[in-house]
Amino acid sequence: MGALWLKLKHRNILVIVDTAIAAGMNVILLLGAARSVNAEELSDFSLVQLIAMTMVMLQRAFFLSPALSAQRTGGRAVIPKQWVLTISLPMAVLGGLLIGLTVGLDDQNFLAWTSLGVLCGVVVLAQDSLRFCLLSRNAVHGAVVSDAVWLSLVVGVAIASGVLVTAESLALYWALSGIVAMVAALVWLLRRPSDELPLADLGRAWRLGKWSGIDALMSATANLLPMLLTALVLGSEFAGTYRVLQSALGPLNILSTSLLTLFGLDSWRFVSAIGLRRLARKVRRSVGLMILFAVSYVALAEIVIISISGLRSSELLRISIIVGIVGVLGAATSPVNAASLALGYQKHGAILRAVIVTFSIAVSFGAGLGLPLPWNDPIGAVTLFAASAGLVGWGISYRRALEKERRLAGQALRDESHTFEQSSRMHD
Repeated sequence: MGALWLKLKHRNILVIVDTAIAAGMNVILLLGAARSVNAEELSDFSLVQLIAMTMVMLQRAFFLSPALSAQRTGGRAVIPKQWVLTISLPMAVLGGLLIGLTVGLDDQNFLAWTSLGVLCGVVVLAQDSLRFCLLSRNAVHGAVVSDAVWLSLVVGVAIASGVLVTAESLALYWALSGIVAMVAALVWLLRRPSDELPLADLGRAWRLGKWSGIDALMSATANLLPMLLTALVLGSEFAGTYRVLQSALGPLNILSTSLLTLFGLDSWRFVSAIGLRRLARKVRRSVGLMILFAVSYVALAEIVIISISGLRSSELLRISIIVGIVGVLGAATSPVNAASLALGYQKHGAILRAVIVTFSIAVSFGAGLGLPLPWNDPIGAVTLFAASAGLVGWGISYRRALEKERRLAGQALRDESHTFEQSSRMHD
């Protein structure tokens, strides 16, 4: 038992390290853009990065994370390498078209931006699929190495900042450096001895993931609409300012993403009354630690990011306060969100997200029609509402899920005891 605990602890630490490397790479690239390009180019690149990472979020929500959670009822399984083609490639094409229809049309260069968007999408999505292939095989070291390769190349942006002075050059560098990381992940994956574990079933992952996927799709809509409206319709520079300041929340997002992955990897353990009690203890500890870390961290992180990026805006203080509040609320939400998804209650998130998307659409179209908004800032209004509703909604979802699973576990135990008693009487 002690050896198993140490092995799991080591794996958990590596998962957090890998998530930190992936998130840190995006932050460094965004900060490099903030220092080396003008406000318009920064807004364009931040939208390209946002759309690409949104497709990553959808891929995880629809397929990759549910494939881990499905182990709770179907037993251990590994994610097939073929999902890179069957899932990542089509989603990359959709992401590229979205980049072309937004950034490309605004830049009057639809074909070039669509092609570049597809290239970025293929690299980012494929690398993420390969990462989950490695994680499902307990080859976390491979994920860490491949992402570290990408990070080391992205750090070169600081050195090459005098050359990468357009959104197009930054996006191309991001994609080309990511290809090297993909090769490293593939080499590690192919060298990994074949396990006896079965392959994850795409149909099972889809049936479970359709609800979390719908939730993520609505979340993407709620995030993208105000960003696109602010940058492309209102002509405001708020989008770039928000994206750079949101990079200060990187460590919080790292911990949140790590919780989702770790709870998913251990979901097969949460089937008994004992397992559910352990889950409840983990959630309580995680909520307290996340809030404590977020409150003590956010203000300092934003000051550092502003200093490094050189941001200048008359609304900088207000935007900083909004981003900080959203960060703390999100940190408090992440453990209950992760626990709900690990228990298989993705459907609850879709209901909650429908409310947030409705609010986002109303705010976005209202701003487009010139209706008054708080601070004339659709991004701030939507993010504050979404963070508040997320905390309340996922908190309710987790409590209901835990109560229902406890009743089911208790009923299963009673049925097992009854069967044993009947068997004993027959034997006597």
